[in-house]
Amino acid sequence: MTKIFISQPMNGKTTEEIENERNYIIDRLRENECVEIIDSFFKDKPYEASPLWYLGESIKLMSEADVVFFCNGWQTARGCQIEHDCALEYGIDTMYEEDLIFCLLKQSDYQIQPSYLLMVAKRRLVQIFIV
Repeated sequence: MTKIFISQPMNGKTTEEIENERNYIIDRLRENECVEIIDSFFKDKPYEASPLWYLGESIKLMSEADVVFFCNGWQTARGCQIEHDCALEYGIDTMYEEDLIFCLLKQSDYQIQPSYLLMVAKRRLVQIFIV
C-alpha cells in the first residue's frame, strides 16, 4: 500500500475551505484502492501553535510517506515549498495536483475504471499502469 502525504496551502483559508479541498483530493486519490492517506490536518493543536510548529509536525509525518502530493498553489506557500525541498532532498517521490487532473482526463479518454489504475509518481511524471 502506498502512503501519501498531502502538502496543501492553508494560509488565508477557513478550516472549512481547507477540509473541502483536502476531501476532494483524498476522494480522487482513494479511487485507487492501493493508497493510504497520512492524516496531516491538525485539528487538535497546542494553544497558539506557531506556523513553525505545524511545519515541524508535518515534516515528521511526511517522513513516513512514499509519495508527497502537492495541491495547487504549493509554489507560493512557504510551508509547502519547504516540504517540497525536503521531499526532493530526501528522495520521497512527488506528485502534483495537475498530474492528478491529467490522470483523470486520460482515464476518461480510455474508459478505464479507477479501481484498475495504479498511479506511480516519479518527479512530475505520472505513469498509469493497468493492474
